Amino acid sequence: YENDIDYLFNNTINRLTELFLKFILFVINQQRTMTKVEQVENHGDHIRLKTNFASQSRRLNSTQRK
Repeated sequence: YENDIDYLFNNTINRLTELFLKFILFVINQQRTMTKVEQVENHGDHIRLKTNFASQSRRLNSTQRK
């Protein structure tokens, strides 16, 4: 009888530990994914800045020529 309780207790502890670890891994992966998405967005902004700068310098050049 005591062994049964021990077994159940250990089994429950193992299950909880397993779930806890899975949860931690899930959170870590989510963080990684979010970081990747942010990097992509930042990259997009960077390109947008570059193109804005290019169009502004073109505008400047054309006004200077006039």
